[in-house]
Amino acid sequence: MQFVTTEEAARRLGVSTRRVVDMLTSKQLAGQKVHRSWLVSAAAVDERERLQHSHGRPVKAATARAVIGALSERTALPGRQQAIVRHRAAEQLAAALGRSVRVERFATRSPELAAEHLHFTGENALAQIVDHAGDALAGQAWQLHGYPKGMAYEELVDHAMLVRDDENPRVVLYRFEDEIFPWDSTPPALVAVDAARSEVSRVRAAGLEALERMRSRWLAELT
Repeated sequence: MQFVTTEEAARRLGVSTRRVVDMLTSKQLAGQKVHRSWLVSAAAVDERERLQHSHGRPVKAATARAVIGALSERTALPGRQQAIVRHRAAEQLAAALGRSVRVERFATRSPELAAEHLHFTGENALAQIVDHAGDALAGQAWQLHGYPKGMAYEELVDHAMLVRDDENPRVVLYRFEDEIFPWDSTPPALVAVDAARSEVSRVRAAGLEALERMRSRWLAELT
């Protein structure tokens, strides 16, 4: 049997490494534990990736933004983009859209320098997508999650003195593959997609629930 690392499986499936471990322990993915680390069955990753993307090609950044905007604002989509929403439930939709977004983790001694230049997302913006105020408490995170605001990605890394750190990150930066962020603030559907890839189970559940709610509403009103 051939194996891949949890990091590679996470990249291909558009989820966090913690989510991959959860899937291994709950037997949603086949794998083998070696000491304290997991190896993931390459065939299992291939199959899950095929299922996630069986209704079309991987979603490009421009298409992902169009779908995110339509779900957030309840606006129409052309036929091919409609199919992305129609044929994927929340988890598959989050994975497909999330593949167009890069996520990198950093340590810093001055998180406030990053905070003032971020469009918050994921667990830092749950109040935008939850039905009940109490559900947003999970968003009061020690980590900062966001897209660069007012400066380019590399400029923000330099400005906030960020150092790559996948083990104990203080700032988690997001960016589309083409580095275009056309909104004045993070749209709700994007907050939901980013929350759905969280390693915190409550945040992930809130993201998936919100995304499915937006998807169902969009389908009911616009198809």
